[in-house]
Amino acid sequence: MNIKRLLISEIEKRDILRQYNLLTEDVNPEPVSTLNIDKNVNFAGGTYSEPYLLKDLAPEMQRIKDYLTSSSGKSFIVSVQISSGESQIPNTDNEKKPSVRVEPLFLATNRNNVIQIYIKNQLQPFVNSKLLVEIPTFKVEDPVVGKTAWIGQPFCPKSLIPSDDKQGYICAGSSFKPGNGTDGKPIFNWVNGKNTVYKTILDSYNKEQFVNVKIVLKELTEMKKCLDNMVIQVNYTDLSKSHNCNSAIYEIYLNDIKLMRNDGKEYASLNNDYPKSGSNPGIAAYDNEPKSVSGKRFNTFVITPEIASQILTQSIGKLNGLQKPSFTLKAKCLNPFNNRDWKGGCHEGVGNIVVTNGQKQTFRYDSSTPNAKNEIKTLVTFNACGEKLVK
Repeated sequence: MNIKRLLISEIEKRDILRQYNLLTEDVNPEPVSTLNIDKNVNFAGGTYSEPYLLKDLAPEMQRIKDYLTSSSGKSFIVSVQISSGESQIPNTDNEKKPSVRVEPLFLATNRNNVIQIYIKNQLQPFVNSKLLVEIPTFKVEDPVVGKTAWIGQPFCPKSLIPSDDKQGYICAGSSFKPGNGTDGKPIFNWVNGKNTVYKTILDSYNKEQFVNVKIVLKELTEMKKCLDNMVIQVNYTDLSKSHNCNSAIYEIYLNDIKLMRNDGKEYASLNNDYPKSGSNPGIAAYDNEPKSVSGKRFNTFVITPEIASQILTQSIGKLNGLQKPSFTLKAKCLNPFNNRDWKGGCHEGVGNIVVTNGQKQTFRYDSSTPNAKNEIKTLVTFNACGEKLVK
């Protein structure tokens, strides 16, 4: 009997179990690395434009595009890390006709920029189709110059370098004469000796001239399901705290992205001393009992799919492979009217947080708001579905 085994990913297995109501444990969604690419891009000497990177990078980009094309209905993020270096061989821009001399790191910097533009352009259609939540995030390390000297080598004695030739271009010429050795014989110049007597030095230069591109594709489908249209409420509902205040106004942030209240305001207001706050209608509570002194107060913030994409891109793109994503809700104390009742700050200690994720699961937390003006305080840290993370 010829039996064939069908291999499926862990995510696909969970999807199948969920469809048949066989997945009973709580879901703690995390990004899943689905494709990892580690590629050295070899540019011809003195070049940096897109045609010179296609041989090495275009096939890898096609792998990503094929994978995304076959993954309709899912959500991904792409993170890219670029590192590069140059040797101390003098730099020449060979894309200019005729070639021109350029400063150290000119080529590496331009190569890094061209790679970023190329990857963005290749993947933009998948951002438009919502398979990628945002354009790729890039971590571009500063280019480095190799340690293997050029000036001072036998083929490039420092005493023969003109004062206006800081990189030692003169030593790269085929007619350059480095002088004689201790045996009285002429020293090979670089052009005539690089593949023979200077082969070890050439190998060092070649190692120091590099561009490395690491691309990681991570699936965020489960995280997006929870974060998309998540509703976060910053309320005052515990009347036992005897909150009676006209200076309890806060900006609300999720992973450092400021949220807008569902009525367009840029803050949460827990003011409920109406006789005082009523004279400043711009900060009056968005509330179902606007004239109730010491009453409950409610503020609603909705994480739209667009905001969710921003938060995911900003948060996950910065993580290394060992870290797990978390989402921190913070409040910043404002006092736009510099209320002296609270020494220019805010009423401290109130805050009932309600998080309802895109899957309609609800989590409730008691928290404490900041007091000093411009003070920022964490209200709660949770996973993508709103479940509190305990540190």
